Amino acid sequence: MRTCQPCNLQYNGSRARDTARHSSRPLGRVLHPHNMSPMDKQTTLLHHKIRQLESLFRFYGVHDWADWLDQDAKSISSGFPEGIDHLLSAYGGMGSMSDVFISAQAGHPIKARDTSRVNAEVSALCSSIYQLATAIRSRHQ
Repeated sequence: MRTCQPCNLQYNGSRARDTARHSSRPLGRVLHPHNMSPMDKQTTLLHHKIRQLESLFRFYGVHDWADWLDQDAKSISSGFPEGIDHLLSAYGGMGSMSDVFISAQAGHPIKARDTSRVNAEVSALCSSIYQLATAIRSRHQ
């Protein structure tokens, strides 16, 4: 077992795999914050926020958008830039992801007292995801 001193990550296995896991390149979900460029940090933050929103959507029964976000998170974490474009296509127009409103009246399993808080969180995540995705896309163009 080895430990990375800057990040205290413990790792083991073959030398090739350890080297790959400890590189500054994203390999799947393995990233080392102390070695990341600002772009990698943005992509990691985007991935995290996508997963947060996906989790909220799944919990409250918004499965179509949760599946959409899952697909994009997998694509982005695998290094496929088209995942950003697919993610951004969920914004704008009627019926877009940012139009989702979670409520008991819409059939979601939520208590009335939680509706405002949860929808504020959804709105904040949608905005943050959009801002991060557009910033990342503009750096790739």
